[in-house]
Amino acid sequence: MDGAIESRRADGRWRIDTAEGPIDAGEVVTALGPFAPDVLGPLGIKLPLGIKRGYHRHYRGAGNAALSRPVVDTDVGYCTSSIEQGVGQVNSIYVIDAYRRCGVGQLMMVPTLAWFDEHNLKSVVVDIMDGNAAAESFYARYGFRRRSVRLQRTNE
Repeated sequence: MDGAIESRRADGRWRIDTAEGPIDAGEVVTALGPFAPDVLGPLGIKLPLGIKRGYHRHYRGAGNAALSRPVVDTDVGYCTSSIEQGVGQVNSIYVIDAYRRCGVGQLMMVPTLAWFDEHNLKSVVVDIMDGNAAAESFYARYGFRRRSVRLQRTNE
């Protein structure tokens, strides 16, 4: 049955208009996962949900080759990381503007940090641009602190 939730009526009941006619109910259950905001947003219900693609691949190195660059890739952002000489690095993390402050970054950082923990590393580092207070605050929630400052000269 296809239908659209129009609104909650003054008597507190919901109305769903379908091709077979309207259906009224006191409660409505939606099983929309990360697409819930598309349906519930117009009704004034805001849920901070992210979207993660429903596919994945397994890779195995051949011979002595080792895979060391996992990628957490979602429709709304990505996170890449690496390990070199016992030091982990968050190479890049990005979340599109519309999904920032909705928990997407956390959905990517938690498995990334767990992967680092599995390798018993000396440390994990991340570089951010000077003045990017939002990034510094984000990484601070995961235990990252300023340890050094890199100066750079550019030939522009």
